[in-house]
Amino acid sequence: MQKNEDMLQFNLLLKAKKFISSFNNLKCFPKKNNNFYLASYSKSIDLYTLRSFANLKQSFLKHAYIILKDVFYGMYYLNYESIKPRENINYKKIVISWAFKNNFNKDGSFNDRYFNINSNIDNKILWYLVYMDKQLPKKIAKNIALFQPIKFKKLNFKYEIKNIFSKINFIFKNYKYFLADISSNSTLAEIISNDFNKYLNKKLNNVLMPFESQPFQNQIIENIRNYNKKIKTIGYIHSPPLALPTNFIYKSGCPDKIILNGADQLNCFVKYLGWKKKNLKVLASDRFFKESKDLSNIIFLPISIISINNIIKSIKYLLKEKKLNLNNFEIKNHPASKFSEIHKKLTKEIKKIIYKNNNKNKKINKFSIFVGTSGAIIEALEKKNSVLQICEEPAIDMYSSKIWQNIKKEKITDNIYKYSLKKRGSMIKLGKKSKNLNHYFA
Repeated sequence: MQKNEDMLQFNLLLKAKKFISSFNNLKCFPKKNNNFYLASYSKSIDLYTLRSFANLKQSFLKHAYIILKDVFYGMYYLNYESIKPRENINYKKIVISWAFKNNFNKDGSFNDRYFNINSNIDNKILWYLVYMDKQLPKKIAKNIALFQPIKFKKLNFKYEIKNIFSKINFIFKNYKYFLADISSNSTLAEIISNDFNKYLNKKLNNVLMPFESQPFQNQIIENIRNYNKKIKTIGYIHSPPLALPTNFIYKSGCPDKIILNGADQLNCFVKYLGWKKKNLKVLASDRFFKESKDLSNIIFLPISIISINNIIKSIKYLLKEKKLNLNNFEIKNHPASKFSEIHKKLTKEIKKIIYKNNNKNKKINKFSIFVGTSGAIIEALEKKNSVLQICEEPAIDMYSSKIWQNIKKEKITDNIYKYSLKKRGSMIKLGKKSKNLNHYFA
């Protein structure tokens, strides 16, 4: 049975790869495959495209709601703000990353959480930051450019209707391409890539980014190549390996070089995701360290929730049938869903169940529970934690040894799995704090 599950997930990956690859050489689709974002953790239109490959049941009304919400959210991106650096220099190196207000110091410098480094290490590097907070930092260092995707929330229906009708011909060629092209991700890609163009110059030789293969990243890379093919683009895979890494299937707008953090990642990218080995490099992680935060005694919630009832049912099973002691467990919400009402409701329900089942069951040291899709499962395993995963959709959520050769999986129920590693350091090679970014550009 377990082998059948692994093959179902493996076949889903192959279907997604075939789909993405089919757009590479078709001139009738101008963005090729760059506007697709088949991320298993996404709440966008593309998640429903991914789920369709697995033949998962999808409510028409819920599907329609997600599409409309995604499409019209793109209108908020029209209200962006772009802040140029204080020094008008033609930079040779640019780092593209994400930022929040609490990432800035009093001197205006920026602490990047993906590279674990401060922007003032080299004033000759331009930091182009996609700024995710409403309120701007009080001070911004001279080598930092900010792009704030949403300055204020105002809907522009006239723009969106015009946008949809300008792309309506794609619905007859491939409706999935049409949906991706009118999504908020596609709108954001057009706006950011156009803004980034003003920093392209004749001296520029390297562009580095923590890479997720989001449409805006793919479009920026395409623009760079159209401007000057000699400019080297480098992507750092900052996140731990996901169970189903479909967002990393090779696209036309992918970087020239990718930095990975483990041998299993290298194997997966070459064998299953369509990358050439010569374009990949394995380095110890600059984000995850041996001595970094403890992940034990925590129930981690995912970015999106399908069914509260099914999750509660699984928690009850672990308490009553497996006799687990969860009395001292913290329930940790996903940062991107801190205002979500369904997440707040689930948190209250879990706390209520644990309180009602307050018992003297066995305590397990270094133990974590993850609900849904989460790359942090691998981080916990690399730090010697025992890990249980409650899957909402096993075909998308669970880890398979068919895709990840160092994963050992034990099936508890149809949607609960226990994991361990055959060899630590194979999925993420935990690193040390870097002094500079030279190892990426080498």
